[in-house]
Amino acid sequence: MLSLLAILFVCGAIEANPPKPINGVKLNKGDAKIEDYAYLVSFQLDTKKFCSGVIITANHLLTTAQCASSVNANVKIIRAGSNSYLQDGDLYTVAKTINHEAYDEKKLVNNIAVVQVVENFSGITKDIVVNSDGAYIQPSKEGTAVGYGRLSTNHSKDLIDAVDVQVIDGKKCTYRALNAGEFCVKNLRESKGTCYIPGSPIVRMIGSNMAVLGMVSMRDEDCENTSDVFVDVSNFKNWIDTVTSK
Repeated sequence: MLSLLAILFVCGAIEANPPKPINGVKLNKGDAKIEDYAYLVSFQLDTKKFCSGVIITANHLLTTAQCASSVNANVKIIRAGSNSYLQDGDLYTVAKTINHEAYDEKKLVNNIAVVQVVENFSGITKDIVVNSDGAYIQPSKEGTAVGYGRLSTNHSKDLIDAVDVQVIDGKKCTYRALNAGEFCVKNLRESKGTCYIPGSPIVRMIGSNMAVLGMVSMRDEDCENTSDVFVDVSNFKNWIDTVTSK
Protein backbone atom coordinates (compact mmCIF):
# COMPACT_ATOMS: atom_id res chain seq x y z
CA MET A 1 0.00 0.00 0.00
CA LEU A 2 2.46 2.62 -1.10
CA SER A 3 1.96 5.43 -3.56
CA LEU A 4 5.34 6.48 -4.71
CA LEU A 5 6.48 9.75 -3.21
CA ALA A 6 9.82 10.02 -4.86
CA ILE A 7 11.38 12.99 -6.60
CA LEU A 8 15.10 12.78 -7.12
CA PHE A 9 16.55 16.21 -6.45
CA VAL A 10 19.90 17.12 -7.90
CA CYS A 11 21.50 20.22 -6.41
CA GLY A 12 18.07 21.36 -5.27
CA ALA A 13 16.32 20.55 -8.55
CA ILE A 14 14.02 17.63 -9.32
CA GLU A 15 15.98 14.73 -10.73
CA ALA A 16 14.82 12.75 -13.73
CA ASN A 17 14.23 9.02 -14.13
CA PRO A 18 16.81 7.12 -12.03
CA PRO A 19 19.28 4.88 -13.89
CA LYS A 20 19.39 1.13 -13.37
CA PRO A 21 21.71 -0.63 -10.90
CA ILE A 22 24.86 -2.43 -11.97
CA ASN A 23 25.36 -6.14 -11.17
CA GLY A 24 23.77 -5.83 -7.75
CA VAL A 25 26.58 -3.63 -6.42
CA LYS A 26 25.31 -1.85 -3.31
CA LEU A 27 26.41 1.43 -1.80
CA ASN A 28 24.43 0.79 1.37
CA LYS A 29 23.88 -2.16 3.67
CA GLY A 30 21.33 -3.89 1.50
CA ASP A 31 17.75 -4.56 0.64
CA ALA A 32 15.17 -4.07 3.35
CA LYS A 33 11.62 -5.39 3.57
CA ILE A 34 8.54 -3.19 3.68
CA GLU A 35 7.17 -5.34 6.51
CA ASP A 36 9.88 -3.85 8.73
CA TYR A 37 9.35 -0.29 7.49
CA ALA A 38 5.61 -0.24 6.74
CA TYR A 39 5.46 3.52 7.43
CA LEU A 40 7.52 4.24 4.30
CA VAL A 41 5.59 5.49 1.26
CA SER A 42 6.47 6.82 -2.15
CA PHE A 43 4.70 8.93 -4.71
CA GLN A 44 5.09 9.43 -8.40
CA LEU A 45 4.53 12.99 -9.63
CA ASP A 46 4.82 11.98 -13.26
CA THR A 47 6.50 9.17 -15.19
CA LYS A 48 9.99 10.37 -14.22
CA LYS A 49 9.77 12.23 -10.90
CA PHE A 50 9.55 10.62 -7.49
CA CYS A 51 9.51 11.44 -3.76
CA SER A 52 9.13 9.57 -0.49
CA GLY A 53 7.49 10.14 2.86
CA VAL A 54 6.66 8.56 6.21
CA ILE A 55 3.21 7.72 7.60
CA ILE A 56 2.62 9.41 10.97
CA THR A 57 -1.14 8.93 11.48
CA ALA A 58 -3.88 6.81 9.94
CA ASN A 59 -4.32 9.37 7.16
CA HIS A 60 -1.31 11.71 7.29
CA LEU A 61 2.22 11.40 6.01
CA LEU A 62 5.23 13.62 6.44
CA THR A 63 7.39 14.70 3.50
CA THR A 64 9.28 17.75 2.27
CA ALA A 65 7.52 20.89 1.11
CA GLN A 66 9.50 20.67 -2.11
CA CYS A 67 7.90 17.28 -2.77
CA ALA A 68 4.41 18.27 -1.64
CA SER A 69 4.39 21.44 -3.75
CA SER A 70 4.04 19.31 -6.88
CA VAL A 71 1.21 17.13 -5.55
CA ASN A 72 -2.40 17.78 -6.59
CA ALA A 73 -5.46 16.90 -4.55
CA ASN A 74 -7.81 14.11 -5.67
CA VAL A 75 -4.98 12.23 -7.39
CA LYS A 76 -4.29 8.63 -6.41
CA ILE A 77 -0.50 8.60 -6.27
CA ILE A 78 0.59 7.61 -2.75
CA ARG A 79 1.97 4.05 -2.81
CA ALA A 80 2.18 2.17 0.47
CA GLY A 81 2.99 -1.41 1.42
CA SER A 82 5.42 -2.19 -1.38
CA ASN A 83 9.09 -3.09 -1.60
CA SER A 84 9.19 -1.22 -4.91
CA TYR A 85 8.39 2.40 -5.67
CA LEU A 86 7.21 1.38 -9.14
CA GLN A 87 4.66 -1.34 -8.49
CA ASP A 88 2.65 -3.43 -6.02
CA GLY A 89 1.25 -2.29 -2.69
CA ASP A 90 -1.83 -0.06 -2.63
CA LEU A 91 -2.46 3.44 -3.95
CA TYR A 92 -4.02 6.21 -1.87
CA THR A 93 -5.72 9.43 -2.93
CA VAL A 94 -4.35 12.82 -1.86
CA ALA A 95 -6.94 14.87 0.05
CA LYS A 96 -4.74 17.92 0.61
CA THR A 97 -1.17 19.05 1.12
CA ILE A 98 -0.03 21.48 3.80
CA ASN A 99 3.36 23.15 3.41
CA HIS A 100 4.96 24.91 6.35
CA GLU A 101 3.80 28.52 6.13
CA ALA A 102 7.39 29.79 6.28
CA TYR A 103 8.69 27.48 3.55
CA ASP A 104 11.20 29.22 1.26
CA GLU A 105 11.31 27.45 -2.09
CA LYS A 106 14.60 29.01 -3.18
CA LYS A 107 16.56 28.45 0.02
CA LEU A 108 14.62 25.32 1.07
CA VAL A 109 14.15 26.76 4.55
CA ASN A 110 11.37 25.07 6.57
CA ASN A 111 11.25 22.37 3.91
CA ILE A 112 8.53 20.26 5.51
CA ALA A 113 4.94 19.37 4.66
CA VAL A 114 2.07 17.12 5.69
CA VAL A 115 0.02 15.25 3.10
CA GLN A 116 -3.44 14.04 4.08
CA VAL A 117 -4.98 11.11 2.21
CA VAL A 118 -8.62 10.23 1.66
CA GLU A 119 -8.39 6.54 2.58
CA ASN A 120 -6.93 5.52 5.93
CA PHE A 121 -3.57 3.75 6.06
CA SER A 122 -4.97 1.53 8.84
CA GLY A 123 -3.76 -2.05 8.82
CA ILE A 124 -0.38 -1.44 7.18
CA THR A 125 1.43 0.92 9.51
CA LYS A 126 3.73 0.11 12.34
CA ASP A 127 3.52 2.53 15.23
CA ILE A 128 5.90 5.42 14.71
CA VAL A 129 6.18 8.73 16.54
CA VAL A 130 7.63 12.08 15.53
CA ASN A 131 10.76 12.84 17.51
CA SER A 132 10.45 15.87 19.78
CA ASP A 133 13.93 15.82 21.34
CA GLY A 134 16.72 17.64 19.52
CA ALA A 135 19.29 15.66 21.52
CA TYR A 136 18.83 12.75 19.12
CA ILE A 137 20.15 14.70 16.15
CA GLN A 138 23.31 15.95 17.83
CA PRO A 139 26.71 14.92 16.36
CA SER A 140 27.59 11.22 16.85
CA LYS A 141 23.95 10.17 17.35
CA GLU A 142 22.90 7.30 15.11
CA GLY A 143 19.82 6.11 13.30
CA THR A 144 18.72 4.11 10.27
CA ALA A 145 17.93 5.80 6.97
CA VAL A 146 15.27 4.02 4.94
CA GLY A 147 14.27 4.73 1.38
CA TYR A 148 14.23 4.02 -2.30
CA GLY A 149 17.16 5.40 -4.18
CA ARG A 150 20.56 5.10 -5.69
CA LEU A 151 23.24 2.52 -5.23
CA SER A 152 25.81 5.07 -6.28
CA THR A 153 26.00 8.43 -8.02
CA ASN A 154 25.14 7.00 -11.43
CA HIS A 155 23.16 3.88 -10.62
CA SER A 156 19.96 3.28 -8.69
CA LYS A 157 17.28 0.75 -7.89
CA ASP A 158 13.55 0.79 -7.31
CA LEU A 159 13.59 -1.38 -4.16
CA ILE A 160 13.53 -0.34 -0.52
CA ASP A 161 16.94 -0.06 1.13
CA ALA A 162 18.23 0.76 4.62
CA VAL A 163 21.55 1.93 5.99
CA ASP A 164 22.81 2.98 9.41
CA VAL A 165 23.85 6.62 9.57
CA GLN A 166 25.48 8.98 12.02
CA VAL A 167 24.82 12.66 12.58
CA ILE A 168 27.89 14.81 11.91
CA ASP A 169 28.85 18.31 12.95
CA GLY A 170 26.99 20.75 10.72
CA LYS A 171 30.25 22.58 10.02
CA LYS A 172 31.57 19.40 8.44
CA CYS A 173 28.61 18.95 6.12
CA THR A 174 30.19 18.50 2.71
CA TYR A 175 27.14 19.54 0.70
CA ARG A 176 26.25 23.03 1.90
CA ALA A 177 25.80 25.18 5.00
CA LEU A 178 22.79 24.10 7.02
CA ASN A 179 19.59 26.07 7.48
CA ALA A 180 17.91 26.22 10.86
CA GLY A 181 15.98 23.00 11.44
CA GLU A 182 18.38 20.81 9.44
CA PHE A 183 21.12 18.32 10.22
CA CYS A 184 23.72 16.38 8.27
CA VAL A 185 24.51 12.65 8.31
CA LYS A 186 27.00 10.21 6.87
CA ASN A 187 26.56 6.59 5.89
CA LEU A 188 28.24 4.61 8.68
CA ARG A 189 29.34 1.82 6.41
CA GLU A 190 31.20 3.92 3.89
CA SER A 191 31.18 7.47 5.31
CA LYS A 192 29.17 8.66 2.32
CA GLY A 193 25.68 9.93 1.71
CA THR A 194 22.64 7.67 1.59
CA CYS A 195 21.75 8.51 -2.02
CA TYR A 196 18.04 8.21 -1.09
CA ILE A 197 15.28 10.28 -2.67
CA PRO A 198 13.86 13.37 -0.87
CA GLY A 199 11.37 12.63 1.88
CA SER A 200 13.15 9.40 2.87
CA PRO A 201 13.23 9.16 6.69
CA ILE A 202 15.80 8.46 9.37
CA VAL A 203 14.36 6.41 12.23
CA ARG A 204 15.54 4.99 15.54
CA MET A 205 14.11 3.46 18.68
CA ILE A 206 13.48 5.97 21.47
CA GLY A 207 12.38 4.10 24.55
CA SER A 208 9.79 1.59 23.34
CA ASN A 209 8.79 3.64 20.29
CA MET A 210 10.13 3.79 16.77
CA ALA A 211 10.62 7.48 16.00
CA VAL A 212 11.28 9.43 12.84
CA LEU A 213 14.17 11.87 13.33
CA GLY A 214 14.26 13.53 9.94
CA MET A 215 13.79 13.29 6.19
CA VAL A 216 16.10 13.82 3.24
CA SER A 217 15.80 17.47 2.26
CA MET A 218 18.61 17.80 -0.23
CA ARG A 219 21.60 15.91 -1.47
CA ASP A 220 24.28 16.54 -4.03
CA GLU A 221 24.31 14.92 -7.44
CA ASP A 222 27.57 13.36 -6.29
CA CYS A 223 25.71 11.60 -3.49
CA GLU A 224 28.44 9.03 -2.86
CA ASN A 225 30.96 11.61 -1.77
CA THR A 226 28.87 14.18 0.07
CA SER A 227 26.86 14.05 3.28
CA ASP A 228 23.06 14.34 3.09
CA VAL A 229 21.00 17.23 4.46
CA PHE A 230 17.98 16.17 6.52
CA VAL A 231 15.02 18.11 7.91
CA ASP A 232 15.00 17.90 11.71
CA VAL A 233 11.40 17.00 12.54
CA SER A 234 11.84 17.79 16.25
CA ASN A 235 12.18 21.44 15.22
CA PHE A 236 8.68 21.25 13.73
CA LYS A 237 6.94 18.93 16.21
CA ASN A 238 4.42 21.53 17.44
CA TRP A 239 3.56 22.50 13.86
CA ILE A 240 3.10 18.84 12.86
CA ASP A 241 0.85 18.17 15.86
CA THR A 242 -1.27 21.22 15.07
CA VAL A 243 -1.68 20.38 11.40
CA THR A 244 -2.52 16.71 11.94
CA SER A 245 -5.04 17.45 14.73
CA LYS A 246 -7.33 19.53 12.50
